Amino acid sequence: VLGPFMQPERQAEFMDRAARLKRVDVITFHSNLEALVARAAGVVAMGGYNTFCEILSFDKRAIIVPRSKPRREQLIRAMRAQEM
Repeated sequence: VLGPFMQPERQAEFMDRAARLKRVDVITFHSNLEALVARAAGVVAMGGYNTFCEILSFDKRAIIVPRSKPRREQLIRAMRAQEM
C-alpha cells in the first residue's frame, strides 16, 4: 500500500516494477489495512508508529526502510527493532 502522500510519478514507478514480480501486489489505498497485514507473508514499510505496531501485533516478517527526515523517529524505531 503506497499511501496517500507518495507522488504520482513514484506510485507509477513502483506499480510498474511490481507488475513484473510474482506474488507482489501494490495498491495506493485500502480501508482495512489490518486485514491485508494479517494475510501478508511479509511487510515492507517505512516504520511509522501504527504500521510498526501492526507488524508486531500480527507477528509478521518485515523489512523496515525508515525515513530520517524531517524527523528521525522512524529511523530510531527501526534501529531499536534491529537490535532486538
